Amino acid sequence: MRKILLLSTALLLSAGITACQSDTTETKASIPETTQETTVAETTVITTAAETESSTATPESQASADIQNTPDSGSPSVNTATGIVQDATMNVVTLLIEDGTPYSFSTMDAEKESGKDGITIGSTVTVTYDGDLKEDGSLTTATKVVVEDIKTNTLTGTVEDGSMNNLMVTADDGTVYSFSTMNAVKDVADGIIIGNTVTVTYIGDLKSDGYLTATMVTD
Repeated sequence: MRKILLLSTALLLSAGITACQSDTTETKASIPETTQETTVAETTVITTAAETESSTATPESQASADIQNTPDSGSPSVNTATGIVQDATMNVVTLLIEDGTPYSFSTMDAEKESGKDGITIGSTVTVTYDGDLKEDGSLTTATKVVVEDIKTNTLTGTVEDGSMNNLMVTADDGTVYSFSTMNAVKDVADGIIIGNTVTVTYIGDLKSDGYLTATMVTD
């Protein structure tokens, strides 16, 4: 009887050991599959990053090509200015434009259409020039100077008030007009005296509000 019991116990232990070995084998077999799946996933991520990097580089290359193909426009601009001649010599003319700013031009190599009276102080002139106007007193290069056949605006009246750079004149109808004379040519024998009669040459349309730009004051 004891032998039968011992034999049964041995058989049960053997079956248990065999089952454990089977479980261990299955667990070990599953590990490579997990490793293989992780490797596939990592490979996919690397491939995707490379594709993204390649796609990002394409617009940068196109932008560089566009910049290199942009033409370089270095030619000077051509402009015109019309004003009243404040001063004129053989090779330089100074104009007062409507806002009262004086600009000087080198006319040494400019084409000139000066009419019968030439370029005289008080005449209206249009200058074609290269580049930008200079307000610092330096010369702008003129390519063409044309004396315009335009009637000069003048007002004759009595000096109401005056200072170094401003003048108030009463016209015959009693209207008072104000002028900025900062850059005007003044040709008045006794000076600008209240009550004296003067003639003012000015730019623009006559108006009683605000200041007009005077180019010349004479008696």
